[in-house]
Amino acid sequence: MKKQLLSIFTLTFGVITFAQVGVHTSTPQASLDITAKNLTGTSVEGLLIPRVDRLKAQSMIAIPTSTLIYVNSTANGTLAGNAVNIDAVGYYYFNGTAWTKLIPTSAPTSSVNIYNSDGTLEGNRIVTQGTNFLRFTPTIAHGFSVNGNTFSVDGENNRVGMGTITPQRKVHINGTMQLTNELNVGGTATVAGSAGTAGQVLVSNGAGTAPSWEATDGIIGNEVLNATAGGALTRSGAGTAASPYTLGIADGDITTAKIADNSVNYAKINTPFRNITTATDALVATDEGGFIYVMSSTPVTITVPDTLPNAFHCVIIQQGTGQVTVAGPGLASARGLKTRTQNSAIGIIRKSPVYATVTGDAVN
Repeated sequence: MKKQLLSIFTLTFGVITFAQVGVHTSTPQASLDITAKNLTGTSVEGLLIPRVDRLKAQSMIAIPTSTLIYVNSTANGTLAGNAVNIDAVGYYYFNGTAWTKLIPTSAPTSSVNIYNSDGTLEGNRIVTQGTNFLRFTPTIAHGFSVNGNTFSVDGENNRVGMGTITPQRKVHINGTMQLTNELNVGGTATVAGSAGTAGQVLVSNGAGTAPSWEATDGIIGNEVLNATAGGALTRSGAGTAASPYTLGIADGDITTAKIADNSVNYAKINTPFRNITTATDALVATDEGGFIYVMSSTPVTITVPDTLPNAFHCVIIQQGTGQVTVAGPGLASARGLKTRTQNSAIGIIRKSPVYATVTGDAVN
């Protein structure tokens, strides 16, 4: 009888030299190698793990780690002790402390990630790209954004908006902008544009053409690029060095007064001033609207010619210790024709060739 049992065991399990056991195979590849007896047909093939209910699993003691069971009922026993995880029928393994579910009885849920769910960062994150690129390829308007309209990418029209989710141009900024470095204008995809030089202004060259930096020349007309049709201002000239733009007034728009030719220019807009250090001097037409500083420690006489234009006016200031006296035809004053003391000032207003008024801090 013993010989028969040994023969059956040998044929069935095929014990080999290295303590590997094979079931239905004489060449086991592992400690236990089970091969299907019939590779075709309807016979049952497989491995049956011990089947116990929850109470039995809960009652076991001195359980080796990695023990595998199949719980076929949870009618008995409780969710406590080493059975705290046994809440459904299924495979469980012992992890050294409690039975742990090997395969969930329900279908596993998809992991939560940016591809299927919204979420909240649980801490700071840093993406180290190295030599790998990170691309976003939206094909709709507002396809990628940061904090609403703070930054919005229109993938449908290839535009970027800041302060708007509906950018109208390649870059659309709706709000204030601060530029702390140079602004390059013009150029191409491979050649940088120009940052301009000090004193230049940015001039539009029309639609489809990059603007350009242009130098100012002190003449107002040369910076006039357009004038509203039908308005009181007109533009003349070709905008070249030989024929600069000039600003004019349309006929009939000023009927009671006119600006005389060449009477308004850069020099006259700027307030003139000059210093006098000699004992005598005379006012000239270019002193119009200016300040005359007399820098002398001895008396000085300044002549007010009758050839000065009507409405000529200027201010004479005694900067030094020498008293200043004004002289000329038609001078009249309520106080006198001399400065009172150092740093006093008197004004000259020429009404006509035969009459001029002396005002200010004057004495006889």
